[in-house]
Amino acid sequence: IKEVEDIREVIQNYPGKPYPADSHAFKSLLLGKNRGPFIKNCPCSNESIRCGYYFLHVGVGCPIDCTYCYLQGFIKTSFPILYVNFEDLDRELEEFYQTGKLARMGTGEMIDSLAFEPITGYARRLAKSFERWPNMLLELKTKTTYIDNLLDLDIPNVTLAWSLNPLGVARWEEAQAP
Repeated sequence: IKEVEDIREVIQNYPGKPYPADSHAFKSLLLGKNRGPFIKNCPCSNESIRCGYYFLHVGVGCPIDCTYCYLQGFIKTSFPILYVNFEDLDRELEEFYQTGKLARMGTGEMIDSLAFEPITGYARRLAKSFERWPNMLLELKTKTTYIDNLLDLDIPNVTLAWSLNPLGVARWEEAQAP
């Protein structure tokens, strides 16, 4: 464990991308503070009607390395980043809840929702917080099988989601997925 003042210094000192086999890619997990908003509108295509989906920007990076994933061209750091300023996240979610909007939210836009669950318990903590906000649905999208930490939860507005491909396609395009 190495503590740094600002995660940007780590990103600047270790430039590059984690794909496909950078020597230090995904052998480290950077825990840091999200200095921007956690709740973001779904980034729809230009001139399309918004679907009303929101993504929770809780981190960046995915170790699964699917060949078609846009993150490979988007991520500018060699490390996956998980944001841990939970108080700010909870405050932002509470403020959103107070608006009374019905909302579907997910964490799978910039990071696999469960990829780091065995070592962090992050998704469990987030799922348990959604018990307080019944008008908001939390969708945890993953390509993993790391669900054990969530099986004892009975929270009706939290759902697990997977995208599935035929076995031949999965073996070729998603070699790191179970």
